Amino acid sequence: MLRCLKRLAAIMVAVALVGMASASRADTISVSFVSHVGNVYTYAATLSASGVAAPGDGFTIFDFALPTLELASNSGWTASVQNTGSPITGGTPSVTTLGATLSPGGDDPSVANVTFQRSVGSPTLTGAQTLGTFAVTTSALFTGFDEAVSKDSGSDLANAFGPVPVAAIAPLPATANVGLVLLGGLGGLGAFRRLKNSKTVEA
Repeated sequence: MLRCLKRLAAIMVAVALVGMASASRADTISVSFVSHVGNVYTYAATLSASGVAAPGDGFTIFDFALPTLELASNSGWTASVQNTGSPITGGTPSVTTLGATLSPGGDDPSVANVTFQRSVGSPTLTGAQTLGTFAVTTSALFTGFDEAVSKDSGSDLANAFGPVPVAAIAPLPATANVGLVLLGGLGGLGAFRRLKNSKTVEA
């Protein structure tokens, strides 16, 4: 029960921080989930009208289990894996700090973070456009949920998105659904409402 309460508290903090980040950020690189087919998870990223995606800019998906990186229908991007944090630096707050804070239970050092960045030497992208789709394969058998964060040269803020589906080594604890049900009534949290009725699925 204590563990459940701690997890619920972490989720509530995450909700508050997402709200603050959304209210203050300039939407630049936005990350969304596209599909989960077999052992492949696909995400999409877009750049806003005010966005500037220079080499090194990009986004990190936190706590994605057992990833094998693959770029889908995209070029000019480099994928990497970190045990903790993100190689995308700068921002207020930093991507590393924001991601670790928003991820329920923190940034788990035993589960990989996956980062996609504009490659060195690739052209800088500006203005509203689709940045492409990004696929990650995994040998993990379950699906969980975690956050993604992004940073680009057109903003001094790190942006938080999610939660989005990610590969997981084990199913979500049943007690976690208690917190998600309580969050279902909060306005502006459509993603959390969808989690309320979601079930952990086998990949």
